[in-house]
Order: sequence, then structure tokens, then C-alpha cells
Amino acid sequence: GEYIIINFGPIIFDIVYCGYVLEELKSAAERELIIESLWEKVIPGGLLILVEPGSPKGFRFVHDFRNWIIKKDRSEANIFAPCPHHNECPLAKELSWCNFD
Repeated sequence: GEYIIINFGPIIFDIVYCGYVLEELKSAAERELIIESLWEKVIPGGLLILVEPGSPKGFRFVHDFRNWIIKKDRSEANIFAPCPHHNECPLAKELSWCNFD
């Protein structure tokens, strides 16, 4: 499929929402491109909300997003949910997954 990317230019937002999108993309590179593009649209102190299905595949995508955030300095990004700590997910190390309950 083809993707349409809308360029809003220098406009930034308080809240950017991405729901059930990452699972539709074919590669990790496409997912990272979308996340980075959305992140650039969030005002400092704003929110980027990512929602994916509560499934093993959705967990993997949210986990990848979490790791992307963890690499950033705490002054730039914080995690609020599903687990509010700024560490790697312990379930991912156990080759398990959670459904974000």
C-alpha cells in the first residue's frame, strides 16, 4: 500500500495521538520514521500518545517505542504508561508480553 504523509510544516501540537498505526506498517524502519516524525510535532512538555492492540505484536511495537524513549534524556521524554518507570520492560526480557491492563 501507499502512505500519504502530510507535512504540517513548523506547526507543533500539545498532544499528538497515534492509534493502531504501527501494526499497519511493513518494516521497523517505517515505524521508526513515523515515530520520529510525530515526535517532532510535539511541543516541549507535550504528549505523544501511542496506542496499539493488546496483543503480542502490539506489545512488541509499544516495547520498541518504549526503548526509543528510554534512549532519550529524561529532560526530553518521560514514560507515563502503561508502566511509568523509565527502565526496560521486565516482561520483554522474559520473552513474555502484557496486554496493558
